[in-house]
Amino acid sequence: LPYPIALSCFIFGWSEWAVLLPAVVFGALTTLLLGLMGRSLFDWRTGLLAALIHAFNPFNVFWAQHCFHPSQDQFFALLTIWLFYLAIRHAGKLEPKYWYGACLCFCLMYLSWEGSGFLLPVLAGALLLMHPGRWAWLRQPQLWMGLIAVASVVLIEMSMRKMAAPGFLFLGYGLALLNPSPTSFLNPESMPSYYVSSILLTEPHLLLTILCGAGVLFAWHNRAVRYCLLVFVGLLVFFSLFLPVYSVRYFYFYQFLLILLPCGVLFLLWDQIRELTSEWRTARLLAWGSGITALLLVFGTATETGLKVFRLAEQTSQGRSRVDPSMRYGMVRQDTRSPAQFVASQLRPGDIVLANLTQAFYLYGGRMPDFGMNMLLATRMIYLNDYGAYRHRFVGIPMVRNMRDMQKIFDQGRRVWYLGGGSLTLQAQDVKDALDIVFQRSKMVYATYHAKVYLWDGTATLAQQTVT
Repeated sequence: LPYPIALSCFIFGWSEWAVLLPAVVFGALTTLLLGLMGRSLFDWRTGLLAALIHAFNPFNVFWAQHCFHPSQDQFFALLTIWLFYLAIRHAGKLEPKYWYGACLCFCLMYLSWEGSGFLLPVLAGALLLMHPGRWAWLRQPQLWMGLIAVASVVLIEMSMRKMAAPGFLFLGYGLALLNPSPTSFLNPESMPSYYVSSILLTEPHLLLTILCGAGVLFAWHNRAVRYCLLVFVGLLVFFSLFLPVYSVRYFYFYQFLLILLPCGVLFLLWDQIRELTSEWRTARLLAWGSGITALLLVFGTATETGLKVFRLAEQTSQGRSRVDPSMRYGMVRQDTRSPAQFVASQLRPGDIVLANLTQAFYLYGGRMPDFGMNMLLATRMIYLNDYGAYRHRFVGIPMVRNMRDMQKIFDQGRRVWYLGGGSLTLQAQDVKDALDIVFQRSKMVYATYHAKVYLWDGTATLAQQTVT
């Protein structure tokens, strides 16, 4: 667990409320800091609009409600990028207090999620491009002291990851593979346009992306716009071309730049138009009207407040919209609480429980399931020689990989509970064959949104299987 979640559980006890509290706190603090950052880099209007969009954007609301590290990463990433800008805003000179603050926040961000370490080369490139030819900052001892501290934290963390982790044999392909490759975009399976098609050109982010393009054309001379563009484009290019795995949550830790930058560009362009039309009353009224309309349009689409541009969602090969639950209000993932509580209330001694979300069943069901079966094709498992079997990489329970493993469970002649959900279209054929045994032999005894519970009573015939 991330340390804030562990600390919250230590103070308030092991409960759903304690687990979710740190994400809520980091999400709220990020909204506040984004407003302050917008006022610092641009003006109070930019800060207010950026904070409002961040507070109501479904992408941010989603991660502020989940016990995971993205909201924590975004909080420290915002502080790092903001303090770094304050440290380098004067050509040829680093301001020590902001520089040391940026180094500290970077270390906290990196310890929250190692993938955010890719921000380091992007900030270095932004420093070189913001003030080309001004090298006086190289002679400042504060620069090297901060770099030594950051490099020490990064090297120690990487060494502990390599040395402390046992030499397990991993099977599968997972999102934890954060090893960058300079040639990953040459792989035929790579998707360099993933973040463009999945985030930038979909639903609440389209108008924000257009305003970013307007910033390149009409506001490049502004120092804050130039800095935000360099950092945003640098991270986007790096994660798109040099990382072999893709996920919308990898975009999230710097997603606030996609909010702050367009808000700043919007008001800069508005001020320029007002200045050009200040001598003509009709033109001035048109400028005010168009500016207010653009403001409401940006806020409405970015927060789903009255404007629901769902047809902008990415389309599948079958012509259907591919919607990530984190991108839209009203979209829910698999229900884990009520199925686990239902099974826990019906369990008898000797029953076997097979769950696809093992930790959730442990939280709501009060016990660890006997077997795990994650529905994603990218699942990684570990092989333990002591057991001679593949095990869940987090909790160590046996994993069901194919039809043979599932048949062994049913051959034990006991009651078998299966808790699952999600779509079957993204699963490997071995997983589908294993699930066919469950669907053909078992009865569905409970169903809720994106979750179903199946029961097979191995102690009775199929016609005699009942549930209270």
